Amino acid sequence: MSNSMSVKLLTGRNATKTLVRLVRACRRLDVAVAWAGRNRVVDAMLEHHRKLRRVVIGTHMYQTDPKVLRDFMPFTVARCMPPDGHLFHPKVYLFELDDAVKAVVGSHNLTRGAFEGRNIEVSVLIEGSLDNDALRDIAEFVHAS
Repeated sequence: MSNSMSVKLLTGRNATKTLVRLVRACRRLDVAVAWAGRNRVVDAMLEHHRKLRRVVIGTHMYQTDPKVLRDFMPFTVARCMPPDGHLFHPKVYLFELDDAVKAVVGSHNLTRGAFEGRNIEVSVLIEGSLDNDALRDIAEFVHAS
């Protein structure tokens, strides 16, 4: 079993370009985020909705755009977390490609502020396989959300 992986820092426009590219290239996509709003990454996800395996979007503090929730709700893989109980605050994107698994984990919510340069954000892109303990744990977290 191989535990090798690579890690790359994502900030600014690099993050947006990377996520849009991964949405287009992946076979399957899982997402768990605290908040969502309309942006280029959301547009790519909706365009490639057949690739969505699990999308979990939080609504605490009413930061999520209701229109984005409505856009995702026709897809049975989408789940909206209610705005009560423990604060749902992850920012995790998991891409299954033909030859690898890639995860983006960090501060990027699925919002315009995060992906269109309004916020200062930083995340890491982790690449490897599900044989890697960290990537397997990330996948299990998203699937359990």
